[in-house]
Amino acid sequence: MRCFAAGRHIARVIAEGLWDVAVIATGGLSHFPELSLARVGQSDAGFDRRIVKLMEAGDYEPLTALTAKELHESGSHELLNWLVLMGAVSPARARARFFGEMGRIDLAALEWDVA
Repeated sequence: MRCFAAGRHIARVIAEGLWDVAVIATGGLSHFPELSLARVGQSDAGFDRRIVKLMEAGDYEPLTALTAKELHESGSHELLNWLVLMGAVSPARARARFFGEMGRIDLAALEWDVA
């Protein structure tokens, strides 16, 4: 929730400014679940597909409600980077340009068109 709120603040600063701005977030989807060596190389494709669908729907509330425990268990720590971006572009919906289940890691490239 705090990451999303930080993104909302960035959006307000941008709206008050004079410049055209691009906001970019990077990070993988699920990988390194529980930061456990025994689970390195596993991904949670079901979790990742759900996350991408929520971003495409512009349904950010369930994403901001994810707990640190859920992110830790799924290995989706880097989703926090994306939550800042989602806060900055909300209520815009994502358009998935690519989603790939790679076995060891899932990858996605999404784009938001913001006026």
